[in-house]
Amino acid sequence: MNADTCSSVGGGSQRAFTIPADSSAFKLPAEHQKPRRSRSSGGGQKSHFFQQLQACKANKDADGAVRALKEMKEAGITPSMGNWLTALASCGAQWRAALRLLRNMEAAGSTPTIIAFNTAMSACARGGQWQRTLHLLGEAKSRGLAPDTYSYNTAIGCLSRQGQHAAAVGLLDEMRAVGVPRDDVTYRNAAIGCEKDSNMWQAAVSLVEDARVDLGHEPELQVYMSAALACQKAGQPEAAHQLLSDMKAAATTPPIKLYNIVISAYATVADWQGAIAMLSQMRQEGVPPDVVSYSIRNFLKHRLCRNIVFINRQQSTDVLQMRQEGVPPDVVSYSSESLDVRFVGNISQFLTDICQMRQAGLPPDVVSYSSAITACGNAGRHQEAVALLQEMNAQQGWEATAVPWTAAISACGKAGRLDQALQLLVDMRAAGVAPTAVTYGAALAACAPVGAITTAKALLADMQMTTPRCAVLCPDVRCYASAIAAAARAGATADAVALLNAARRGGGGADVYCYSAAIAALGRAGDARGALALLRQMIDADGIVPDAACANAALAALAAAPGGGLWVAALRLLRTLPRGARDAATYNAAMLACQRAGRWREAEAILNLLRRGAAEGGGSGGGGALRPDIVSFNTALLALGGAGRVDTALELLTEMMEGGGGGGEGGGEWVPAPDAITFQTVVAACANAGRFRDAARLLDAAHERGIKLG
Repeated sequence: MNADTCSSVGGGSQRAFTIPADSSAFKLPAEHQKPRRSRSSGGGQKSHFFQQLQACKANKDADGAVRALKEMKEAGITPSMGNWLTALASCGAQWRAALRLLRNMEAAGSTPTIIAFNTAMSACARGGQWQRTLHLLGEAKSRGLAPDTYSYNTAIGCLSRQGQHAAAVGLLDEMRAVGVPRDDVTYRNAAIGCEKDSNMWQAAVSLVEDARVDLGHEPELQVYMSAALACQKAGQPEAAHQLLSDMKAAATTPPIKLYNIVISAYATVADWQGAIAMLSQMRQEGVPPDVVSYSIRNFLKHRLCRNIVFINRQQSTDVLQMRQEGVPPDVVSYSSESLDVRFVGNISQFLTDICQMRQAGLPPDVVSYSSAITACGNAGRHQEAVALLQEMNAQQGWEATAVPWTAAISACGKAGRLDQALQLLVDMRAAGVAPTAVTYGAALAACAPVGAITTAKALLADMQMTTPRCAVLCPDVRCYASAIAAAARAGATADAVALLNAARRGGGGADVYCYSAAIAALGRAGDARGALALLRQMIDADGIVPDAACANAALAALAAAPGGGLWVAALRLLRTLPRGARDAATYNAAMLACQRAGRWREAEAILNLLRRGAAEGGGSGGGGALRPDIVSFNTALLALGGAGRVDTALELLTEMMEGGGGGGEGGGEWVPAPDAITFQTVVAACANAGRFRDAARLLDAAHERGIKLG
């Protein structure tokens, strides 16, 4: 057997060894073998942690990813850049976790890359945190990193979704300036923001042309649609129509929805001739109008023509034409929702017109009945709504739909007739009509004012049961909000919290109305700390910005705490609330908490803060400036009187007597005129301090003003 001979050189000496012909039997001498890694130690552990992090990424388990990184460090394994990026990707919309991981990554010696910043930006964007998204973009640039297309697309999309439309377009301009490539997603995200703001219609139209030039091809359909919607909201039908023409000129077939947006743009400026001309153009181009197209045209007819017989005759023609053009008749009935508002003003005249139509041999159709039933409900005439429903059901040859039934159930609910609303729901099923989610929503709304929590829970359970006639329905956020409000009214705090958690688990999630009702329930039960915890959960965990009603419910709970012991929490909450979540009642609740705790200085400071804000904001107005109301002054006076600050209370009352009801619009600060509670509060303070002459003087002043004191 032939063999090759090689030499090993090491340490200045040579030693020969032979390579066998059978290479599989070849083995290097020990001194020439590389040390082998133990698969049972580091390598296996790394693989384990890699798989663990991948599972966390798939399940969006940020906490699990943090634990995996911690275990890696405890095992003596330094997380790689890939490990950190996988952990960041596991955060999903959990932006706080993403920011912590980004900082921990740097603290551990791994310098964040642009991909790391992009992933953290994505988490902030998904959580609706547009300010933090922009901050991360700026931080990446300040570190010398080059934001890429994904970076800008993430920020633009977040800004658009959060109503920062001009800023979104500004970032697009920045991309051009610094030479970052744009793509379809860039323009789509920017356009979606413009569609929500009528002031951005010109920018939206410009985006269409910019995308065409920048990308070298026609923009996506969504860019056209968003621009057309912006034009529609701005009352610019010609611009919307031009977008439609441009799309056709580019050999792109516009969808029916774009035609409907143009028709709706004409409706915005009450140009029904333009809307009908668009319908004619659709037919000429072979585009069949759908139910939305006809609904818009019928809306314009109702708006401009008050003769109900003429309108109904035209509608009958439309319905026949829609059937001929292949629009299902059961869909036609839903168009009544766009007509309901036309008859709220004069119900009696509308009902008279229906009688005249009947006498003329022109029976009303489902659209007319549904509109009339809804109008009766809005006017508080539920009995007439039910009578119209019964009359409609007696007609022959109509396909039953849920719309008129839902309108009647809603009418009964608004009138406080829960029993009648529930009976209609039973009758509806007996008539072979399947309730919709909107139907259940109307029934649940009837439960809220009367605190019928047991019925509300039964309705929610019934929605989610499948029967031969009814498919399973998923309660939406409005259904849950009504059920939680019913629980709050009934004082069933456990049910309120359980329903809130069910809404959070649902597809739509809980909203500010769900939280407001649950917080109010806890507040009424005296669980102030629980109410505050729910508010924090709403802000921190769910990323929902509270409105004034929600904040006021939490502050009212804190103010009602025994002994005023939670006044510090009330002040802390007041300071941290965003401006949009404050109104006069918000400050009043915080003042009441201070008053009950005997903290007159803090109560007076809150009143002065509210007054100063009103002066700087220009009075009351419509621009969102706050000003104190009579409750604000009376609460401050109650705090001053209770603390024996009679002179300060008298000064404030004198100011109210001298300037009450004046000022505001360019005439100085607005101050409310004193009422009976104002005088009673200060008179009691004077009497308690032994200042009976001052008390008598105030009684005379109240009498002169015609104010009767109890």
